Amino acid sequence: MVQEELQTRDKILQTAFGLFLSRGYENTPVQAIIDEVGIAKGTFYHHFKGKEEMLVALVEGLSQRVVDAVAPIVDEPGLDAATKMLRMSQAAVGRKSADLGPEAMVLVQQMRSRANRLLADSIQTITFQWLKPLYARCIAQGVAEGLFRVRDPDLTADLFLGAVLSLTDRLGDLYLACVAGDPGAPARIIHVYESVEEALERLLGAAEGSLPIYTSTDIRGLLARIGAHP
Repeated sequence: MVQEELQTRDKILQTAFGLFLSRGYENTPVQAIIDEVGIAKGTFYHHFKGKEEMLVALVEGLSQRVVDAVAPIVDEPGLDAATKMLRMSQAAVGRKSADLGPEAMVLVQQMRSRANRLLADSIQTITFQWLKPLYARCIAQGVAEGLFRVRDPDLTADLFLGAVLSLTDRLGDLYLACVAGDPGAPARIIHVYESVEEALERLLGAAEGSLPIYTSTDIRGLLARIGAHP
């Protein structure tokens, strides 16, 4: 695909993502995307068969950025599994928050709307599918090293990621509450993160305090960047 075609494809995706967020996936017809980009209908269908294919491309692009940040750590030599798990999780958090700012809260708010649940759920599903094998390998290494005590690393990876991703909506609401000026929201965010760490350490059979995935992250700094004042 030549450079000009790639640029057109990217413009279609970026435009579609903006419309999906503002109008909802179901309420955005293909023609609205075509009109917004300013291309011929044939140009659109040259790149995508329809909205469904475009949605998959959008989701894969967002998820790939997280996977690209995490994957190299799994094969990094000289690191034990606990260190890898910590760095992997911090890399995932860091990738998601790299562009965090007041405008990102508009994205969070839109993702919490019913009209955009399909998009939000698709991102979660693909991220889970792509990250699970990486975490399963890390957990298996930890079992071999005696750092983790689990019977089935693959199943434990399911539970690990399921627990983290299940809190996406709750944390999104709390971040929005921070921006709205709720004085108790920052403390509740930190409480959620601390509780997640405790649960994950128990799930992996790891030593207490060995996986400070979130408490070693500058949560208060992140809150300041979105306009909250913890």
